[in-house]
Amino acid sequence: MYNAEATIDRALDSALSQSYPILEIIVVDDGSTDSCPALVERRCDPRIRLVRQQNQGAWAARNTALSCAQGDWIQFLDSDDLLSPDKVARQIETALDCADGTVVVGRLVHWRLRDGIVWTQLEPLPEIDVSMAPIDYLVSALGPNGPAATIQYGAWLFPRSVVDRAGPWRAGMEPNDDGEWLARVILASRGVAVEAIGEYKWRRVTSGSVSTRTFDPQYYLGMLRAMDSIAEQVLLETDEDRARSALANRYLEIAVSAYPRDRRVSAMCLQRVRRLGGTAWQPTLGGPLKNLIGRMLGWRVAQAAAYARRRIEAIR
Repeated sequence: MYNAEATIDRALDSALSQSYPILEIIVVDDGSTDSCPALVERRCDPRIRLVRQQNQGAWAARNTALSCAQGDWIQFLDSDDLLSPDKVARQIETALDCADGTVVVGRLVHWRLRDGIVWTQLEPLPEIDVSMAPIDYLVSALGPNGPAATIQYGAWLFPRSVVDRAGPWRAGMEPNDDGEWLARVILASRGVAVEAIGEYKWRRVTSGSVSTRTFDPQYYLGMLRAMDSIAEQVLLETDEDRARSALANRYLEIAVSAYPRDRRVSAMCLQRVRRLGGTAWQPTLGGPLKNLIGRMLGWRVAQAAAYARRRIEAIR
């Protein structure tokens, strides 16, 4: 957690309310300057352990939590998210019905607070055959219609043995450090199973149409590094056309997203698309007008025009 005094109590309540009887709750304070560490300490609950560290970022906090954890199962919970009371118990039950080393994904519910009203949106569950090999699931998830739950690590439950095989979270992969780590975990597993009832409630925070983080010079480079790691892992498992196509599509997404803010990263992504054999897939650029411009004049023109408009609006 980092400066989470407004949400940490609610997150802890959802963790403590789990129906699974044996809980070890590790709260890592990543150098907060607000009162959230005191709120955690005030709980006086033996199941909660507060670990403090200097501010290093979310990836480092998660590694700290993993190094402290003693249990056989790993459930991540961000400080502004929630778990349904049966989430952990149901996913453990599902995992125990499968082969050892199976990871379990559940329902992902987006929620946000707007004008004092809680709005929710339920993501569809991925369609998974338990006999599907981990690489087949990952390639499917990398496709244009891959499930959102593939990215949100909180919707999953992981056997500790699989997490240990996959290794720690890596620095320099933000904002897709979660996707990079999850890809390694899936490939280190024996398979993927779905549990359809327990929910991870993921808070979506919006502050305008474009996140201020996208203007960080390291933002797109981190996306590229994470995608390079994912591509390396996938291609070690399979060199099939469907895998190369899925990877090319993801690189194209980053190329489009980075343009024109980071032309260098955009060009590097396009080089990788060509090496993978190219793609005819056309990503959605935004609203109807932007997509029309993209179809008529190309995605570079559409992206540059949208970027120029945002810059002008920011100056006003």
